[in-house]
Amino acid sequence: MTEIVNHRFFGTDGIRGKVGGPCINQNFGYALGLAIGSFLALKDEHGATVLVGRDTRPSGEELASAISYGLFNSGCSPMLAGVLPTPALAHALVVNEMRFGIMVTASHNPASDNGFKLFDHRGRKLSKDQELAIEEQILGVSEVQFAEAGLLDKSLPLIDSLSSYKGHILGMLPDNALSDIRIVADLSNGATTVTTPAILRELGAEVITIGAGEGSINYGVGSEHPKVLAEKVKATQADIGLAHDGDGDRVILCDNQGEVVHGDKLLGLLALHAQRKGKLSSNVLVATVQSNSGLERSLNNLNVRLARSDIGDRNVAELMRELGANLGGESSGHIIASDHLPSGDGLLSFLLASQAMLETDSPLSVLANEIDLAPCVENAYLVLEKTPLESLPELLEIVAREEKSLGKEGRVLLRYSGTEPKIRLLVEALAPNQAGDVFHTLEQALRKALKFA
Repeated sequence: MTEIVNHRFFGTDGIRGKVGGPCINQNFGYALGLAIGSFLALKDEHGATVLVGRDTRPSGEELASAISYGLFNSGCSPMLAGVLPTPALAHALVVNEMRFGIMVTASHNPASDNGFKLFDHRGRKLSKDQELAIEEQILGVSEVQFAEAGLLDKSLPLIDSLSSYKGHILGMLPDNALSDIRIVADLSNGATTVTTPAILRELGAEVITIGAGEGSINYGVGSEHPKVLAEKVKATQADIGLAHDGDGDRVILCDNQGEVVHGDKLLGLLALHAQRKGKLSSNVLVATVQSNSGLERSLNNLNVRLARSDIGDRNVAELMRELGANLGGESSGHIIASDHLPSGDGLLSFLLASQAMLETDSPLSVLANEIDLAPCVENAYLVLEKTPLESLPELLEIVAREEKSLGKEGRVLLRYSGTEPKIRLLVEALAPNQAGDVFHTLEQALRKALKFA
């Protein structure tokens, strides 16, 4: 199975790219602010209040300023939230009844990248149609207006968006619910440095931190480097570990044996715990086409249905609303528990897993092992350009042939990342050796067909 992605500015999760590139600079940020203001005016929301937050990237402050002044000059009322996790911004939009939100972040990407995630007044990601409408407005901004982005000389109001978020999260568990629990928290030198340690300690936990601001965001730490977390958990004899991405909407967990828990196992254990409590709406978990087929089989065996969306948390959320589901997510650790928050939140996902452990008196490893995943090999490769897959018939022929050899129980997923210059390859099979052999064949075909970086 291959996925074809076409877009001008937006990828699967907002706009993202290299700082100083065509879409990640002050001029473009200013133009995007103007475009969003025009978009809101078309919805009869001229003068709308817009909240702008950011993660800890060095480029974040100037980009937040640029987009804010574009908003201001379009007639909106921008307010700055400073550094905060993406889910805290989404929550603030709802509790403060603001019309729009912008998070300046590139999530798990390196510090050399940045981007923009956009939210409506309900704290939800924009639809594809809404993104297209904003793209049309961007294309209508003149070069003269782009040049005015340097005129950033007006102070903007700051708003405290963290207090209400912290109070909301703390209200999930009883006082001191995590007392006597030792937790390793890898904050990826990102936005969760201002939330996660304080919240966990207020719940009574002993917290050992990694990436708490002493280095560059996502550099050798965080959700993209789970081995760092696993080693620290073992070295400190911790009960559990968590690793955030740069803006805090994802999480990777590690059990007390130093074993990293696959994201599909985390999704599965949360769904099963909710079902047993009678709190899994529509008795369905929403995942994406990326999720392991073993997740579906394991859940079906326990009378929980799995529904699949396209890649991207926005697509997960849309299918959740369509099906009346209250839990969904991606195997990358981006999980939406809509009874609690409108968008994905890594800390919330960790606390839901902790709640399951406490209420069942079971370690994370036992809960995770209820989900039996199929043998799978996957990897991502940097490419110099994203050559459309449909223009590579020889490659597609090899993919089709190899996928057919796997039989009904196997599959191949080949797609470009929507947020990075990468192509992702996944192979599932009944036997580990078969998955590995097919993966090797397809990897070699990819290297011949594409220009790897």
